[in-house]
Amino acid sequence: MTDTTRSAPNSSAVETAPYRLKNATGETIQYTIGTEDSVDSTPALLAQGATADYKIKEARNQRSQDAADFTPRYITFRVQDTLAQSVCIDKPGKHMLSLQTEKTLTAGREQRGPRSTASYDTGSIGVFCEIAKGETKGTREIMFGSPVTVNNKANVDIELLVEKPMRSGPRTHATERIAVAPGETQYIPVQFTRPNSGAALRVRPIEYGHESFWSQTTFNLR
Repeated sequence: MTDTTRSAPNSSAVETAPYRLKNATGETIQYTIGTEDSVDSTPALLAQGATADYKIKEARNQRSQDAADFTPRYITFRVQDTLAQSVCIDKPGKHMLSLQTEKTLTAGREQRGPRSTASYDTGSIGVFCEIAKGETKGTREIMFGSPVTVNNKANVDIELLVEKPMRSGPRTHATERIAVAPGETQYIPVQFTRPNSGAALRVRPIEYGHESFWSQTTFNLR
């Protein structure tokens, strides 16, 4: 089976690229851009924190180009194991999207007795999508972000410890540390914002390079 996934397009022509994408979800995004009837390219990957300029393929003739100018365009994307979601990118706006995950069946057998147990995981991932006008006329800036953000209004650097219990695998908890400078806003990775994920957040200040103890109070994300 041939892998058609490629890396994000190279931003070689900023002025002619009508779309600039930024990923602040904490996860890699897979996306395509096109109309309801066709897709401009094969799926591309946009890593966390990355920015990419996207240029539509040149039309074969001016007539088809004029028709394309009036055809609504959509970006279709997915995160991790979610189903794809589409958003119209012609008009500026803010969207809070719920990406449904594919149903997974976990079946096991008890040590005694023939009965088996099964559970379904049909959780969703929330992704914030903002479409804004670009610096050049006719361009759009598309930003994907987490629905949970942390703003540091203190006068010292702080560090966040985000953790959630793991349902399977060698680790009991998934953790991630995030540094936030004074006045800075950071996005919590979307994998920690799933409903009923049990994710929690701890905070500690970092003064003069010395690490303090983590806060005893945890803030449940969902």
